[in-house]
Amino acid sequence: MSKTLPLLFRSCWLLLLLLSQPAWSQDKSAIKGLVTDEKGTPLPGVSVEISNRSDKFKATTVTTENGIFTFKTLAENTYTLTFSYIGFSKKVITNYAYKKGESLSMSVEMSPIASNLNDVMIVGYGTVKKKDLTGSVEKVNIKDATKAPVRSFEEFLAGRVAGVQVSSVDGQPGSTVNIVIRGNNSISQDNSPLFVIDGFPIENPDNNSINPDEIEAIEVLKDASATAIYGARGANGVILVTTKKGNLGKPVLNFTTSLGWQENLKTMDMMTPYEFVKYQIERDGNTTDTTSPTGVYLSNGRTLDSYKSYPAIDWQSMMFRTAPIRSNTLSLSGGNAMTRYLISGSAFNQDGTIINSNYKRYQGRVNLDQQINTKLKTGINVNYSYLSRSGISPSESGNNAATTLLYSVFGSAPLTSPKNGTGLEDELFDPSVDLTSDYRINPIINQQNLVRRNISKIFSANAYVEYLLRPDLVLRVTGGVNNSAVRTESLNNSNTLYGNKRTTWGASYGPNGSISFIGNDSWLNENTLSWNKKIGTAHTFNVVGGMTEQGGKTSTYGFGAFNLPNESLGLSGLEEGSPLPNATRAASSQWNMVSFLGRVNYN
Repeated sequence: MSKTLPLLFRSCWLLLLLLSQPAWSQDKSAIKGLVTDEKGTPLPGVSVEISNRSDKFKATTVTTENGIFTFKTLAENTYTLTFSYIGFSKKVITNYAYKKGESLSMSVEMSPIASNLNDVMIVGYGTVKKKDLTGSVEKVNIKDATKAPVRSFEEFLAGRVAGVQVSSVDGQPGSTVNIVIRGNNSISQDNSPLFVIDGFPIENPDNNSINPDEIEAIEVLKDASATAIYGARGANGVILVTTKKGNLGKPVLNFTTSLGWQENLKTMDMMTPYEFVKYQIERDGNTTDTTSPTGVYLSNGRTLDSYKSYPAIDWQSMMFRTAPIRSNTLSLSGGNAMTRYLISGSAFNQDGTIINSNYKRYQGRVNLDQQINTKLKTGINVNYSYLSRSGISPSESGNNAATTLLYSVFGSAPLTSPKNGTGLEDELFDPSVDLTSDYRINPIINQQNLVRRNISKIFSANAYVEYLLRPDLVLRVTGGVNNSAVRTESLNNSNTLYGNKRTTWGASYGPNGSISFIGNDSWLNENTLSWNKKIGTAHTFNVVGGMTEQGGKTSTYGFGAFNLPNESLGLSGLEEGSPLPNATRAASSQWNMVSFLGRVNYN
């Protein structure tokens, strides 16, 4: 009876359309139809597009509140009709022949997209079908996100999840990415979300250690009900990251490679030598002081017109470059009913669009799942990454905006030296610059000599054991470690703003440098019981309860020196200089926490 009524209802609509066909002919309509769902209910607001390739014709309309659409005065041709509606699968009707003078009618049935509601979403300590969710959980479309090569999965989150703001600190390769979920919760404290990577909760991790090609799923928990199981650490939202595992079947060897180029799409419009000198003279019209713009630029018989044909220097083209980005991933996976495995390795290399900047990652991972018997299952996931970042941040300022990297690029004179005629690109300082109040320096020489290097070694390992106590009750015990060792190097020799004795900083410190080590070691143990009970055909219980322990230790050691007598030794010559008080340090801290958790889902 339930199937007969919708068919009868739809037949009545079609009959009404056929009976009213003479009226359509009177208004010269060509094609008219009714769009319904699978139950025969008319669908208002459906987008209907009609097109053909022969004459590149295309027209669109939407259905009325009664589900009716109309196309008038069509040329004789074969058309394709496309029906689109939110929550329904797109429907395409091809080779729909229309002859001049005809009035055709049709009935179109659209099917709802039900698969999204049945998708399994990963939440805190378990999974739930999307239709059963009570909190705000968003699943990232990994297939679309990985189409473009990116350094880390944080980059392809940008613009793909509602309520998630992703921004880069300064655009330098390997630089930190800021992620904020549903706005800032605090003015003075950190607003970063909690990351749970393969079940291991980590605050402010270096997500560059994960190869984006190896990510299976990403879920974003947004609201209080979704993040409550993680306590106060989930106040800023939670991002759950699951990496790939081995699949059933024969061994599969997969190699993925990509190569791209980066460049600055827009640069600043700079002054010509004539415009620059004219501006300097207009800014300071003193004609008696030999150090004034007039005394500097209009000496030795030069006039303002002399600079109309003066050779110019384009500092931007010397600082910026077209930079390659390369990525290679090799993996071997497979398994059977008892054992599944995945072994992979990757290499990533990204040059920055600013000279002397680069980022590299070498990474390897092993994943193994073993079904020991019908009740016992175990597995392990190990990841190691070597990360290297070099180059000074464009936003590093030394507490003065005039010392930033690009300040000298945009502010330096675009002409050769007015005193000796040599190119300013070969000199560290412009002779016309007063170094007591002006911090401009040759940006190219400065950038080529600055040493800023950050090397990270990150190791993580997770293991689990699952035991089936009874068909609907599972005990899961997990343990994991996450260790990172970060070495930061900085060196300012005499050819840099911070190390030359003619500058404000160099006068006090001369050639200087520092090196520091930061170690973070954390461990995790989780013990959970999951009860899944189905009562009849309509009710399901999912209950999770458990206890977790987590702790960690952070250690920091550093040393720095100034007035290095032999700067050619680089950082190896730090012991010969005088210790820098602010760079010499040693500190450590330790933390531990115990949590009890529980969640109940009923539908």
